Amino acid sequence: ACQQADNMTDDRVLVVNSGNWNHGVIGIVASKLVEKYKKPVFIIGERGDEATGSARSFGDFSAADAVRAADDIIIKGGGHGAAAGVTLATERIDDFRRRVNEFYDSLQLKNQELYLLPRADVEIDDFSEINEELIDNLAKMEPFGNGNSEPILKINKVTVFSVRRMGADGQHVKLTLRDKNDVALQMLAFNAPEEFFREVGDEVSVWFQPTVNEWQGMKSVEGRLLHLAEA
Repeated sequence: ACQQADNMTDDRVLVVNSGNWNHGVIGIVASKLVEKYKKPVFIIGERGDEATGSARSFGDFSAADAVRAADDIIIKGGGHGAAAGVTLATERIDDFRRRVNEFYDSLQLKNQELYLLPRADVEIDDFSEINEELIDNLAKMEPFGNGNSEPILKINKVTVFSVRRMGADGQHVKLTLRDKNDVALQMLAFNAPEEFFREVGDEVSVWFQPTVNEWQGMKSVEGRLLHLAEA
């Protein structure tokens, strides 16, 4: 599915299909692709002449409205804004792909990039608020999952003090950030996007989740970096 999606960089809606997928898991796969590509996704499993698909949306795009926009080329379909299902002739999959992308373009959606930002549950003033007691209190809210998301914190105007690439290919990053009171906190991101590799002295706002790192019997508080932006 990812191989197909990687070849659809110009498509606003990803429609991927195969005859080898288990129908019971295509909804899960669709959700994973939305998470990875930040676009609406239709996963379609082929069964001979007929194909069945599952959709997951992103942003203001309605999966159900997209299905309705293609009602003349499908057998049946329906759902709601966030998710939908569709059945169509296998030979019409390419037509369906074109139709849902044309429908997306017709909407002229604005500010969809805002959905890429994590939504902070709390804004903090400085790093002195991040300690083991806070993390223990957050742990009492577990288990985290659908309907109970792990809290996201945000802090504005912190300064990049050091930048360290990690991993065999330098794909991970550890930043040391200092707040306005010169209190430091390390932030770690795995498989980090290039914009996370900042210059020392940069002033940024960061979205993160506090964690406790245990190494050789020692504990330290740090942050799991989710997003950063120019302050």
